[in-house]
Amino acid sequence: MKSIPFVILILAMCPRIILAFTSTESPRYDAKGYDEFALSIAQGKGFSVGGKPTSVRPPFYPFFLAGIYSLFGHEYRAVRIVQACLGALTCLMVFWIARILFTEAVAILSGILAGVYPVLIKSSEHLLTECLFTFLLALAVLCIIVGEGKRSICNAALFGFVLGIATLTRPFLLAFPLCLALLWFGGIGWEKSTLSFRMKRILVVVGVFLLTLLPWTIRNWYVHKAWVVVSTDGGRAFYASYRPPEGKLFGFNPVDEVDQQARRMSSEVERNRFFYQEAFRFIQNRPQELPRLLFLKFLFFWCPFDWELIGGGVYNAMYGFIILFAIAAILKCVKIKKVMTVLAFIFYFQLMAFIFYGSPRFRMPIEPFLIIFAASGLVGFFERHPNKAVTTIVIVSYFFIHTFLFVYSDAFKAFSAHLLGRVGVW
Repeated sequence: MKSIPFVILILAMCPRIILAFTSTESPRYDAKGYDEFALSIAQGKGFSVGGKPTSVRPPFYPFFLAGIYSLFGHEYRAVRIVQACLGALTCLMVFWIARILFTEAVAILSGILAGVYPVLIKSSEHLLTECLFTFLLALAVLCIIVGEGKRSICNAALFGFVLGIATLTRPFLLAFPLCLALLWFGGIGWEKSTLSFRMKRILVVVGVFLLTLLPWTIRNWYVHKAWVVVSTDGGRAFYASYRPPEGKLFGFNPVDEVDQQARRMSSEVERNRFFYQEAFRFIQNRPQELPRLLFLKFLFFWCPFDWELIGGGVYNAMYGFIILFAIAAILKCVKIKKVMTVLAFIFYFQLMAFIFYGSPRFRMPIEPFLIIFAASGLVGFFERHPNKAVTTIVIVSYFFIHTFLFVYSDAFKAFSAHLLGRVGVW
């Protein structure tokens, strides 16, 4: 049994390394921006655009790329190899997290599913934050659940630090320590602890988290003479989530009068503030649009069609296969304290999807946790039924149904769009 983690690591590494050496994809859209920032850093020009310091993107992923470029040159393959290693380590952490929270059988199945999960594999190919961010989230969860077993303040400090680095990679985690602190203050997620100990842990996590962000925030003050905690791109994303192109295309920036007016602003801080103001003005003036937009954000967040990481808008068969098992396990485990920290991440991401926008790429960093719950649901389903042969046939048949939907992705997508159109959502 000691060889299982090694087997999972090799299983996860193989498809990612093959993809790293065979991919010919060049950076575009967001990936192109990260690549340009990384080159500027590697060339000694700092975090800048055209020689001008900026905070338009969170800094950690460009610095991560710049470190690779400094060692290996401007080689996308080197980035993909490093990200393949991070992706494989994420699968190993999925195994460890599942073993702590559930059983050895659930841990093994979780590690295998994560190792062959298409979206997790594809994330190592793109020069996007997802692969690194997912690794950091898994590491943060592993730190805190190990610390819960040991009542360790050191683990709480490490959790706060990793969470801070993750926030410098994707800034929408800024409010997460506060949400988690409210849970911990109520005794949720920590077995048989005193209030004073919970308060100490909250102060350590929040304190280390803020200290991790502080150097970059100070740098932003010197650049902009304004308080920018992480980046100045939140306003545009917030506005676009309430004024999406065609009223439904989340993840794309609208080209309208507000966007044109924002482009004429020289200060990115003012531009960021302007987008927030215009979004709130739209919400005030047209509150009747909110129910439809929130429902669409929910659908986009849990959407089984992938147009971002796998690409082409294909049906994500593996996600479709696991999601019902994951939901069943979550409903069963929702009162178990030791899983509440993991559930907090899932619920927080859904909350942020309502505030900003949802998409498969937005959801992807919590999919390792969904895999763990799905593995628990699958093992439980298998163990509850005495006839193992019939149970196996049912599970395999269910998987092939989703494979069939993947093969006929376009038809299934058109059918889904037609149904949503009939109810006035799409």
